Amino acid sequence: METEPATRESAEAGARPILEVRDIHVSFAGRLGLGAGLIGRKASLARAVDGVSLELQKGEILALAGESGCGKTTTARAVMGLERPQRGEILYEGEPIWKRLRAYRRKVQMVFQDPTGALNPRQTIYESVAEGLRIHRVHGDERAQVAKALASAGMRPPERFFLNYPHELSGGQRQRVVIAGALVLEPHMIVADEPVSNLDASVHVTYFEALTALAYLWFADKPVALGVLLFMVNPPYILALFQEPLGRVMLAVCFV
Repeated sequence: METEPATRESAEAGARPILEVRDIHVSFAGRLGLGAGLIGRKASLARAVDGVSLELQKGEILALAGESGCGKTTTARAVMGLERPQRGEILYEGEPIWKRLRAYRRKVQMVFQDPTGALNPRQTIYESVAEGLRIHRVHGDERAQVAKALASAGMRPPERFFLNYPHELSGGQRQRVVIAGALVLEPHMIVADEPVSNLDASVHVTYFEALTALAYLWFADKPVALGVLLFMVNPPYILALFQEPLGRVMLAVCFV
């Protein structure tokens, strides 16, 4: 995947982006047989991400679109610190994400592509959403925090879903639970990797409306502008959905 830097139409003059991705390159080594290794041959490299650059402002939705296999998920994993680029850098609020990775992952949450795979079938909805609070040792009223996150994701009344299991919910509801699991830590940025690829077309618009609403939320009675980095397959669909000031689209020029 290669991209050209997007124009800063919605950025405030002089404002520092919450996320800066600068010319990152990620490659994976191919398989190499034992005999070839013994005689000194090197495995060929597959370039998954080749020179991606982008910027994301607070309160902004940035959609990175491209065909399957062009490197969107690899880019998302690199932004989350799950894949380290061989070249380039990723900055969060002006600092490399690798310096304080644990603190970074609390502020930046990911909405995974498959909600069924992202949720533990043996955990209730309450336990799934509360898990992040426990991992990061967040203090406070856990029940109230879980309820607020579910309500913000559109699961109302939230208490109704506390004791449900993932298989008891619809596909759209499971995806909202995944969003709630990201929101419960009160992040500053959300990374969504093809979030509607496993959902029926009938719930696509509802889901994107929920994502749009996430760009500006109230946490602890204070307004918080979230950055939303969205990875999608269908560019025309995104263009139709985000015709509003807080949304902009950067289309990827993909090379497979």
